Parts: sequence; structure tokens; C-alpha cells
Amino acid sequence: MKFSEIPYKRIEKEEMIAALTKAVEALKAAESFEEAERIFLDLEASQAHVDTMFTVANIRHDINTADEFYDAEVAYADEVMPQVNEYSQQWTLALLQSSFRADFERKYGKLMFTNAEIALKTFSPEIIPELQRENALSTEYAKLIASAQIPFEGKTYTVSQMAPFKIDPD
Repeated sequence: MKFSEIPYKRIEKEEMIAALTKAVEALKAAESFEEAERIFLDLEASQAHVDTMFTVANIRHDINTADEFYDAEVAYADEVMPQVNEYSQQWTLALLQSSFRADFERKYGKLMFTNAEIALKTFSPEIIPELQRENALSTEYAKLIASAQIPFEGKTYTVSQMAPFKIDPD
């Protein structure tokens, strides 16, 4: 499948929050490692789909920063992902506190839990506005860089197109 053929559909914030909340409750109620692992893998697949949709939107936005549709989609992601992160933290905490943690560590390694513990320390709901602002500024910067036009050797390039060129100082 070509990149241009990948379908894009916005994943609504409420849908992401509902999936995370449901997974947290199900993990806490799991009666076996097999059940807990199924919940874990289902959520991983769901999050991979969300990541794919936002990656598609970001790439299409980067290709054409003047595209109003993908500009709005990236702005949406910039706004909601820090909010969804609060619910991701609840999932992380549930996984860390799971009675099946040792089973997960045996199968997936301790690094997964080390990273989860670090992730818990790097987020607080109080910083959501700052994270949203950081996202918006990063997007604004990317648009600015993409719009820079540089004449070089009779052609016009953007900054990102200039990267492979080696300019001889002599």
C-alpha cells in the first residue's frame, strides 16, 4: 500500500480515554496472566492505531503545511494528547501495580517497567497547558521551517530539501 492510500480517520479524545479507562478496569479485574496479557495486547494494538493515525496526519501536514485539513488535525493532536496522557498514566500505574507484574517482567523484560516508572515521574496534570503550548510551538516551528524558501544554484529549495547538499566553502 502506498502512503497516499493509507486511510486517515481522527481518533476522538473521548474514544482514547474510554479505551484507557476500560483497560485499567479490566486489568485490575483480571484473574489470570493470560487475561491480563490479552488486555495489555489489545490496548497496545489500540494505541498503535492511534499513533498511526496521528503519524499519518503529521506526515501529510509536513508534506503540505498549507493543507487546512491536516493543519487542523495536527492542532487537534497538539491539544488533546497531553490531556489523554493523564489517562495513559492511570494505565501505567495499573500495570505497575498489577498482581501479574512478575509475569509481564518475565515475558517482556524489566525495562518495560523501568520506563513505566520513569514515565510516571515525568508527567503531572498541572503541566498539561505547558505540554499543549510546547506541542503548538513545535508545530509552528515546523511550519516556519517548511515555508522557508532558499534559492540555490538556480533552483528554490526548502530547508529540509537542503539537508543532503554539501556546500563547498571554496
